[in-house]
Formats: sequence, structure tokens, C-alpha cells
Amino acid sequence: MGLIECYDVGGTNLRGAIFDSASDKILSKKIVKTKKSAENFLEQLKSVSNSLRSSVKESINLVSLAVPGPVEGNILLEAPTMGIKEEVDFSSMFSENVLVLNDMDAAVLAEKHFGWGKNITSLSVVTISTGIGVGTLINGQLIPGGEYGHDVLERNGPICSCGRRGCWVALCSGYAIKKATGMNAESFFKQDNEKTRKLIKKMRDYNAQGFGNIINAVRVEKIVVSGSIGLNQFEKIIPSKEEIKKYTINKIPDIVPTKLGDNIGLLGAYVYGKKGGVL
Repeated sequence: MGLIECYDVGGTNLRGAIFDSASDKILSKKIVKTKKSAENFLEQLKSVSNSLRSSVKESINLVSLAVPGPVEGNILLEAPTMGIKEEVDFSSMFSENVLVLNDMDAAVLAEKHFGWGKNITSLSVVTISTGIGVGTLINGQLIPGGEYGHDVLERNGPICSCGRRGCWVALCSGYAIKKATGMNAESFFKQDNEKTRKLIKKMRDYNAQGFGNIINAVRVEKIVVSGSIGLNQFEKIIPSKEEIKKYTINKIPDIVPTKLGDNIGLLGAYVYGKKGGVL
């Protein structure tokens, strides 16, 4: 298939890379802070694409993007964590064939082909970053869709980026931290005071409820954690099995960090592109 240009679009960072499909290797990679409007983001995406392409000699055969929101065809319908409320059509941006998928579907594809899913057939991936997302693999098949991050955990809770109250995102994500403290997640977790410890304790309990909801809905062998907050603050915010017990009657699987680090979204977009848009 030649070279595949891939993107992992997040609420905090835009990651781009060019993969060689013969070797599964990254030939070029670039990370920038995501611009939070459709117009500015598309200009940024084009700039990153030009930068990536300038570093390789061969032509690009396909473009594949993992994006944080619902997708129909090549269209991102909305992305609340990016402040994007309107549809974004990626097909007109590139002369090559374009494939677009939800970022959590991408994360599951990455785990299936390069991570924990190589050895097991059923898992859920939970990403905790600017937003919160969940993707699931059952008996080797990806279950597309699902917006667990917008499950309401607190009916009178804070306003979420989607406009509703008390979503998991509004309580435990980078968005939630910024709204509650005025700090970004990195700065917040460097604090060590009574107020910070109290908020982390609440986040951990809400995460236990969120994980319990997943376990109530699907039976998986592992729950894999990804995302900047999920990975960097794993010990602080990821609940123990004992903490999750009060929110589910089902057997609680092992909860582990992804082995793929911050490449998980890029790898998922790459797998989707290499498979020709087949989940």
C-alpha cells in the first residue's frame, strides 16, 4: 500500500505521522497543540501535513484520521472537547483517499493489532485526557460507537463540554480539572494540598463508578487505560477493584496501562488505513 499519512486528533494535541505499510514503521512524526475551532484546526492540519510530507520522498497513498467524536463517512459530526459544534468534512482537504474513524475505535484497533489484544479477545480501552472515551473489543470484534464519557454520573453535577450536566467527562477529565481549578491537568497534579487531594479523591470515586458502568455493560478480560491523564496519573486516579466493587456485581477484570503510550491513536488510524477502512 506504500505510505499512509495518519492523524490522532485530540483535545490537547494533534499528532501526525507517516507510516511505511511494508514495515509498519513511522517515517516522520509531528506533535502540536490542537487549535480549538474548526477553521483554525483545518489550517493547522494542512500545515502539519505539509511538514510531514516534506520529510519523505515517496508520495502518500492514503490519509487516515482518528477524531474525538461521532463520524459518518469522512465527516466529523462534532467534537465538544475541541469546541467544534459543526460538521468537519476532511475529504476535500486531501487529493488522496481519506478515511476517518472515532478515536476510541482507533485505540481499540491499535490494542488489537499491537497491544494487549494480541493475546486476548475481549477488552475495553478507557482514555482519560482532555475528554474521556471508551472503546470495546468483544470476541475479537470491535464494537463501534458508544459515548461512555457522556454517561451521567451526577444528575446535578457541573456542566459538561457537551452542554449537559454531570457527565463522566465533566467530573474527571482535563476539561473538568480546568473548569474546577483554572489549571491544566499537568499543573493541577503537581499540587499537593488539601484541596487538590480532596478533588483527586472525588475523581477517583467517580472513575470507579464509570468503570463499574462499563463492567456492568460488557464482560471483558482487561480494561486498558490510555490518555495523558490516565497514563501519567494512573496510580492517583485509577480505582482499585475494591473501590469499583460498590458499582458492579460482575467480575472486575484487571485494569492495566496501555503498552502503546501516546502512539495508540496514531497506530489505530494506521491499522484502519492499512485495512482499507474495515473495523
